[in-house]
Amino acid sequence: MVGEFESSANSLNHRINNFETSFKDISKQIESTTKFIPKSIKTDLSENTLSRLEHFEKKSKSLKYLLIGSFSCFGIAIIVMFLSFYFSKQWYDTSIKTKEEIRSQIFKEMRAEGKEFYDIEVFNRLKMNTEIINKWIERNPKQGNNFLKFKEGYEAK
Repeated sequence: MVGEFESSANSLNHRINNFETSFKDISKQIESTTKFIPKSIKTDLSENTLSRLEHFEKKSKSLKYLLIGSFSCFGIAIIVMFLSFYFSKQWYDTSIKTKEEIRSQIFKEMRAEGKEFYDIEVFNRLKMNTEIINKWIERNPKQGNNFLKFKEGYEAK
């Protein structure tokens, strides 16, 4: 049993040594191959390609300025929109207050003069009733005098 174990261990050691040597050989081959790969490659571009690159660079700069200008205009437009909304709201609020102040001032002046606003329908009904009563008094003078006395007494209260 010990003999079998020793032979297995020896064969395993032999295989590990073979693997190590083959790994070292492969590493040397990779190193020698990478030494031949250049660190940088020099390229010579044609005049046409160089001029196209310069033209592209100029266009990209102008495009950059165009984008910056567009975003700036967009930002200014948004600011103007918000400012116009704000000022229009303030103007509207002020105009409403001004209208209410003018209306209340007119009401005060009219009340000071003893005048008042009435509904046209109510006023027309009162006018019609007054005309009817006046016609009734003209046609019935005796009863009309009694009504006028009653009215004067009622107003005296």
